[in-house]
Amino acid sequence: MRGYERWLRSILKRKPAEMQQSEQLLSVWQRVPSGLRAEEQLVATYCECLAAVGEQGSASALLQQVLARSWSDRLVGLYGGLEHVSIKQSIEKAEGWLEAHPNSASLLLALGRLSMRNHQWDQAQQYFERSLAARVSVEVYGELGRLLAGRGKHEASNGYFQKGLGMLVNGLPDVPLPEPVAAD
Repeated sequence: MRGYERWLRSILKRKPAEMQQSEQLLSVWQRVPSGLRAEEQLVATYCECLAAVGEQGSASALLQQVLARSWSDRLVGLYGGLEHVSIKQSIEKAEGWLEAHPNSASLLLALGRLSMRNHQWDQAQQYFERSLAARVSVEVYGELGRLLAGRGKHEASNGYFQKGLGMLVNGLPDVPLPEPVAAD
């Protein structure tokens, strides 16, 4: 399996020759034994490569097929990070998955990102908050921080950024901090 992953990734390093990179990726994927095409790691690698060469629609379609057969938090996370041809249909598909996976932090994060792509700010915030309630993560703190910053809610935004940063940095000593300065 690792050999196929390296083969797929190597295509991204090449300059397009006779075949476009997307065609080269498809050619390699078709050579992967069918039993391995369901392996989460290999599907993720292939979809990441597809997205890297602008084949986000193909990656989205494959992820939908795989997720319909076998649930994967990692793959639904990739799905949420793609630019979709029909964002509304992609949101509807992901919302359908909520019935079977109502507490999936990864799915809720993906739905938040999809909602952001659709300019549904309130909906995105609700999905991010639900994701955070299901599982605390740096990623969700970051998404909430930048969403709220974009909406001009800087104090709340800074709070989320600080919580996320606090998760990344372990062992900061407890030291006195200056008093907040009043805004002019």
